[in-house]
Parts: sequence; structure tokens; C-alpha cells
Amino acid sequence: MPRWRFLLMNGTTLKLFATVVIAMSLSACGHYLAPIRSSADINRQSALEHMIVVVTLPLQDWPKLGKFSELQHFRVAEEMGSDITDDHIKALSQLQLPKLRQVSLAHCGNVTDKGLEALADIPSIEGLQLVGVGITDRGLDTLATRFPRLKAINVGGCGKLTTAGFLALTKSSTLTS
Repeated sequence: MPRWRFLLMNGTTLKLFATVVIAMSLSACGHYLAPIRSSADINRQSALEHMIVVVTLPLQDWPKLGKFSELQHFRVAEEMGSDITDDHIKALSQLQLPKLRQVSLAHCGNVTDKGLEALADIPSIEGLQLVGVGITDRGLDTLATRFPRLKAINVGGCGKLTTAGFLALTKSSTLTS
């Protein structure tokens, strides 16, 4: 009998496999970002969720994101990027998210320097994905001087930046990438 048939027929192997699968799922191995499309999605997710992606969410519901006290990674889905404004970023910055380390606002072209100034109120941020946002050199100065733990940024596709702005980044003692 081929070995694979033995494995399928062996009850002990099947129980062991099921135990491993359950253990992996409980340990968040292979965990995906929790998609947030509505207030109901926020209510459905665990308060201990550490990674979320906002797919669609009206501004008035953003304060409800404060439920996620363990949040470490926050991302705006590309399809919502054009709807995100500085007001959304201000709402995010007013939440109590002491563990938030990574924020992705890629393709949020309506986020400006004012949005970055608000985001600076979250001192735990270490990485920012800012591809295609509407910041200027003033925003780069904010990144260099007001984010005490910032290590990495991506500002590709930000068409309003100049050499002077990039030189402002040299003021940062924490930025490495």
C-alpha cells in the first residue's frame, strides 16, 4: 500500500494533523490583516487585533477604531486611498493606540503636511508607507523632527518633494531607511 494511503487511513496521524492546524490558527501563524468595511466589522473583530486594513469606513466611524488597543499595523486599502483626507488622519491620531508601529497611507493623495502633523501625536510610530501622498518638504521636516521612533519611510511618488525636503531628513537621529 502506498505511504500516503496509510497516512490518510491512520487515525492517530489525522488527529495529530488536526491538532497542529488548530494550534497554528490559535497562534496567529499566517495571520492576515483584519478588513474593516463598516462599524459592524469593528464590532465583530477582537479588541486585541494587532493588524487592520481599512477598506471602506466613513469618517464618523473612525473613532470606533480606538477599540483596537493592541493595534500595531494600520493600513488603508488602495481602493479607499483617494477618499482619505487629513481629517481621517486627525481622527486616527486622537485614538489611544500606544502600540501602533506601522502605518500605511499609500495612495492617499489627499493627505497633506497637516495630516502628518496630526500623525506625529502617535509617538510609537516606527514606519510610514507614504507612497503617493500629497506632502511637501514641510512634511519631510515634520517626519525628521516630530517622530521620536521613526526608523523607515517610503515617500515614492510624492511629486511635491524637492532636494531641500530630503536634506531636512538628515535632522532625524532615528531614521535609517
